[in-house]
Amino acid sequence: MRLIRLCALALALTGCARAPDEERIRTALAELETAVEAKQLGPVREHVLEQFSAQGGAVDRQAFLNLIRAAFLTNQSVEVSVSDIRIRVTGGRAEVHAKVLMLGGGGRLLPERGQVYAVDSVWRLEGDEWKVHQAEWRAGL
Repeated sequence: MRLIRLCALALALTGCARAPDEERIRTALAELETAVEAKQLGPVREHVLEQFSAQGGAVDRQAFLNLIRAAFLTNQSVEVSVSDIRIRVTGGRAEVHAKVLMLGGGGRLLPERGQVYAVDSVWRLEGDEWKVHQAEWRAGL
């Protein structure tokens, strides 16, 4: 899986130039992916605004971080793959749409659990960093 990400990164770097904001959002997405796979909540927390809300306001920042924490506790290994990323930046706001594959299990050859999500999120520019402000996800594509 890491080889695929490295190839995708190489293609992105050699392809057409992206706007700096879009590139920074893609970097933040990659950092989130790495943090979740390493089961590190701190870096995830840094990318999520205090005013974060999800699922129509039913999930706040703390509840979202608790969902991530629960995934860490119930799975010895966690894998994440983000694909089909589309980003539209307007000023200090960005809409990000992606497919996210989450896999988890006991660290065996094959994962025991997995789900694909369609994720729509809104990011805000805070200083010079892009952070997640809102998110909606739907399981099963």
